[in-house]
Parts: sequence; structure tokens; C-alpha cells
Amino acid sequence: MKEKIPAIIGVGSAFPQRVVTNEMVDPMIGGKPGLTDRLMRRIVGIQERRWVIPGEQTTSDLAVEALNQALDMAGIEKEALKSIVVGTSSPDYYGVADAAIIQDRMGLPVSVRGYDVSAGCTGWAQALKNIFSDISSPYGDGGPQVAIGSEILSPALNREERLSFPLFGDGAGATIADLVEPDNGMDIKPVIRCGVDGKFAENLCMRAGGSKNPGTIETMAKGWHTLHMDGKEIGEQAPVRMAEVSKRVLEEANLSIENVTLFIPHQANLSIMKETAGVLNIPESKVIITIDRYGNTSTATIPTALREAWDKGKIKRNDILLFATFGAGLTFAAGILPMIGLPNKK
Repeated sequence: MKEKIPAIIGVGSAFPQRVVTNEMVDPMIGGKPGLTDRLMRRIVGIQERRWVIPGEQTTSDLAVEALNQALDMAGIEKEALKSIVVGTSSPDYYGVADAAIIQDRMGLPVSVRGYDVSAGCTGWAQALKNIFSDISSPYGDGGPQVAIGSEILSPALNREERLSFPLFGDGAGATIADLVEPDNGMDIKPVIRCGVDGKFAENLCMRAGGSKNPGTIETMAKGWHTLHMDGKEIGEQAPVRMAEVSKRVLEEANLSIENVTLFIPHQANLSIMKETAGVLNIPESKVIITIDRYGNTSTATIPTALREAWDKGKIKRNDILLFATFGAGLTFAAGILPMIGLPNKK
């Protein structure tokens, strides 16, 4: 019997029904007709995004929908789950883990372990690394466990920041992992590596609401409770960090780009994704792009793109996935995932 290794066995995604096109954004920011489309379509690659109607859907709503889809794909009952880890920057309530809300909504036993990861757009990657490590540890809870990336950022966008306001979308992706015995001929193990560089913390953040700048009438008037982004600095750092950490996981896995079936970069900016793929010499045919329809869904971009790749037949059991992501912090992560746990047939 081969050694069992942690692997994804189910993937799900969820998006709000409300579609917001580039043309619909112009009046929101007081821009001339066509301005947003020229900026977003040509440079960033976004044609539309999904936004919730404020108050009608929550971050946990989307997470539960994605999790149920992942459970269906994995073919397991929800009661089997041992742990829920949620990557999010927009929980239902600040100070309460969305994992707790999801446990209650799903009717899971109170013995389930649950917590949130706050790591910007890399939250899902950090959550996946955590559950892989826990499943593999003799001190862990065993499997199956779930890593979710769920985000509703649209209510927190700043209309005064015309370049960042149209970038983000709402969505959720869920991945279920367990120990899996590889098929014959598969001897590649997963590798996930992360990093952080805190000197860029204020380049992408909400400037008020935390302990440094507690909420006041003045901070509200300044718009400091909305998302602030220094696009130039972030745009320079992102491809460098994603390429560096991708090279690291490829080296640790003793793989080359030729061994990789599919590359899913963080869906933040088409130019950044192309630059990262170019540095890594990854052909366009291996790169998954979803930003055109969903925008940057932060923690949800990679798991939702993975679900789409599955639905479209672009990835299957025993393929090798490379992902790379970056986000506020700055945090960055990449992973090599042998997809040995996917069903043989849809």
C-alpha cells in the first residue's frame, strides 16, 4: 500500500447573480461613458464582475453554497467534515469567525474545529496549507477538512479611488481535502509555500477600524473604512513575488514547467498574470483566466478558477496544478498540487 498524501477531493464555487458591467460602473464613480471599459478591458482584463445587493447576501451565504457543491463533487456527507478554515477579509461580523457561522448554517456537530485566516487575497492558500498540514499530522484532527475562500468586498470599495473601485468582485470557492492513496505511477507530493513582507502593509488595506485608527466620525468622513490600494506599488511587487515563490515550489517538488498541466495565477490583473507566466515560461494554453467575468474575488479567485477548470475539462485526476497568489500584507503563496483526489469522471 502506498503512503497516503493530502489532496483535494472536491471543489465548489458560488457567485452573486448580480452582474455589473464596466459600463454600469461609470456613473457610480462619476466617470465619462466608456472610461471604465477602456481602463479595465485593455489593461486589467475585466469586462464585468459579480456584486451582491448589499444586505441580501453575506460572505457565509456564498461560502455555504460553494461548500455544498464541493461536498457533492467529493461524494461525502457534511457530517464527515473535521475542520473548516475560511480565508476572508470580509466576514459577516468582525470578531467572529465565519467558520462558526458556516458550522451553524450547515448543521455540523460542535466538535468540528473552525477558524478564519486573515491574509488578504492569499487566505485560501494559507487555509489549504493549514488543513493539508493538519490532516498529515499525528496530532491533527484527520480528514476530510475544508478550506474556503469567500469574499464580499463590493460594499467596502471606495468610489473616489477610480482605478481600484472596478477591480473587485464578490465570490466564494471551497475545497475539501483528505488523505488519498496515489494511483500507480504517481509519486509527486504537494508543496505549498508562503511568505510575507509587512513593510508594504499600508499599500493595500482599510486604513481605519483597527487598533491603529479606531473608527471615528473623522475616519468615516475621510473614507478610511473603505479599501485603499496603491496600484503602482502592488503592481510592481505582485509578479515578482508570485514568480519567486512559484520557482521555489517547483524546485522543492523537483518539477519543471513541462510537468505542470495547469497554472492558476491570482486573478488580480491580466498584465500581472501574463508577466508572471512569462517569467516562468508557462505557455498561454496552460493559464486559466477568469478575471474577465468575475473581477478580482480576492481569496476566492483560485478555488473558483479551479472549479471552472474542472467543469470545462481543463483539469482531471492525476494532473499537476501550479497556483500562485499575492495579497494585502503583502502576503504571497504558491503551490504544487497533484490532483490525485479528483473523481475519475464528472
